[in-house]
Amino acid sequence: MAGYILGHASLTRTVIDLEDWTITFRSVGAWRIGQNPKGSSSNYAPSNKKKKSMKKRPTLKLGNWNVRTMTPGLSQDPQDISDTRKTAIINNELKRLNVDIATLQETHLSDLGTPKEKDYTFFWQGKSQEQHREHGVGFAVKNSLLSKVKLGSNGSERLLTLRLNTTESPVTLISVYAPTLSANPDTKDEFHKSLAAILRTIPSTEQLVLLGDFNARVGADYESCFGHFGIGKMNDNGQRLLELCTCHNLCVTNSFFRTKSQHKVSWRHPSSKHWHQLDHILVRRAALENVLHTRSNHSTDYDTDHSLVCCKIRLTPKRFHRSKQERNPRIDVNKMSQPDLVQQFAETFESKYDTHHQDTAPPASATEKWKVLRNTIHRTALATFGKKTSKSHDWFEAKLTEMNPIIEAKRAARAEYKKMPSERNLQLLRSARSKAQRTSRQCTNEYWTELSQTIQTAAALGNIRGMYGGIKTALGPTQNKTAPLKSTSSSAARTPYCNHCINFSVPQDMRDVKIVTLYKNKGERSDSNNYRDMVLSLRQLQEKCREQKQHLYLAFIDLTKAFDLVSRDGLFKALEKIGCPQNCTA
Repeated sequence: MAGYILGHASLTRTVIDLEDWTITFRSVGAWRIGQNPKGSSSNYAPSNKKKKSMKKRPTLKLGNWNVRTMTPGLSQDPQDISDTRKTAIINNELKRLNVDIATLQETHLSDLGTPKEKDYTFFWQGKSQEQHREHGVGFAVKNSLLSKVKLGSNGSERLLTLRLNTTESPVTLISVYAPTLSANPDTKDEFHKSLAAILRTIPSTEQLVLLGDFNARVGADYESCFGHFGIGKMNDNGQRLLELCTCHNLCVTNSFFRTKSQHKVSWRHPSSKHWHQLDHILVRRAALENVLHTRSNHSTDYDTDHSLVCCKIRLTPKRFHRSKQERNPRIDVNKMSQPDLVQQFAETFESKYDTHHQDTAPPASATEKWKVLRNTIHRTALATFGKKTSKSHDWFEAKLTEMNPIIEAKRAARAEYKKMPSERNLQLLRSARSKAQRTSRQCTNEYWTELSQTIQTAAALGNIRGMYGGIKTALGPTQNKTAPLKSTSSSAARTPYCNHCINFSVPQDMRDVKIVTLYKNKGERSDSNNYRDMVLSLRQLQEKCREQKQHLYLAFIDLTKAFDLVSRDGLFKALEKIGCPQNCTA
C-alpha cells in the first residue's frame, strides 16, 4: 500500500499506530492512512504554530414582518395617542430581538409617513387618502442607522425601496407584498412586471436584498435558486417566484439553512391549521456567502398571524456623505427660569465679552461684531444652562413599568398557543389579550387624568408657566420658541446690538427669515383660513413681558392693504421726506 487513502469517520484527532502504518483521524471526520517513514515516530504531535486571528466582520440583522395593520384604533392618524399604539409595540418587539432594519407589509396606511419612535423610525407608503385602505408596505429602521439609509422615490402600496450605504457597496432593500394565491392573474402579472422593472434598474455590481410576504410556497424540491432545506409543496405563486429568481440570479435564503421545522414556517392556515412559509428573504447568488442564518421567530407579540422572519448578513453600514452645515447644540431654555442661573449667565457673559475685547483687536465690520457677540452668547449659555435633551411625552412610555408585565404575559401565552394549539391555550391567550386591552385603557385614562389635574391645578394657582407646560405636553412637540438670555438688569448683550442698529448695518443672520404656517388639521390645506393664528403666541408674549416687567407694543397689520394696495415708489419718497435715512430705503 502506498500513498494516502481519504475517507470519513466520526472520531477526531485519534491515532492508531500499527507496525508499519499509521491511521490518523483528524477533525471534521476526515481520516488518513499513511506509511511510516523509516526511523520516524508515529506519535501524533499537535502543531505549536499559532493560528492567524481573523477579524470578525460586523453583521446586520434584517427582518421581514407582515403586521396586518398599523392603524391605531379608531383614529386614522398614526401619531394619535390611543389604546393601541401600533408603532410603539413594533418598536419594542424589534428592539427585544435586536433587529436593525425590518420590512413591514399590510400596514393599511395611506400616502407617505415617517413617524419616529424611541428606538426606530418608520417609513411607509400606501394608497392615496381617497382610495380604499388596503395593502401598504414600509420599513422600520434603527435610529442609529438613519444617516446611512435613503428612502427610494418610486414606491407603491406593494413595493418600496431603501438604499443602505456600506463600506463595500450600496445595498438596495426592497419591501415586497405580493398578491395572494386567489388574486386575479392580471394583478399578479402586473405586480411581477413592476418588480422586474425595479430589479433591472439596480446595477449587477450592487448588493440586493428582497424581503417580503410573497404569498408563495417554494416547496422542498431542489432547484438552482433553492436550497436543500425547503418545506411543503410549491404552488402557483411559488412557480412565479422561481421564474423571477432564475431570471435575476436570486436565491431564497430560507431554504439554505438546516433549522428546526418550526423555524422554517411563518404562517398557519386558519382552516387546515397547517403551517407554511410565505415570507421569504432573497439575495443575489454572489452574496449568498455573506448570509449567516435565516429563520422565523414565533415569540413576537403583535396580534398578527404572520411570524417575524430574520436574517443575519455580513454588512458594515457607512454614513452617507451629506453636505450639511453642523448646527450648534440647542440650549435648555427651561433652566432660564432659575434666577441664580440667570445671574450667573449675566456675570459670565460680561466677563467673557470684556476679556475678548481686551485680548483681541476690535472687529472692523458689523458682521464680525455680530459673530463675536453671537458666539459668546451661545458658549456662555451652553456652559450655564446646559444642552437640551429631547423627551417624548407619551402615555405608553410613562406607564411602561405597568404595561411590560402584561405584555410579557401576553407574549408567553401566544408562544404557548403557537407551540401547542389547544382549546385551553386559546382561552388563556384570549384572557391575556383582554387583560392587556383593559390595562392599556386604564393606563391611558390615568395618564390623561393626571395630566388634566396638573393643568387645572396650575391654572387655579396662577402658575401660567406650569399650565402652558402641561398643554404643550398634551399637544406634543411644538415649534421652537425663543427666550431671553439675560436678566432685566444686564445690558451687556443689548449695547453691542444697539450699536449695530445705530450704524444702519444689519448682519445677514438677522435678515434670514423662515415663515412657517401651522395647519389646524381640519379642512382643505389649500385654504389659508385653515391655518392657526397668532393668538397663542400673543398670549405667551404677554406673559413673558409681565415676568420681565417690560413694555409691550403691538402693531396689527393688514398685509393685503399694507403691501398689495400701496404704491412702493410713493412710499419710499414719503419716507425720504420725513427724514428716514437712505440706508433703510435702499
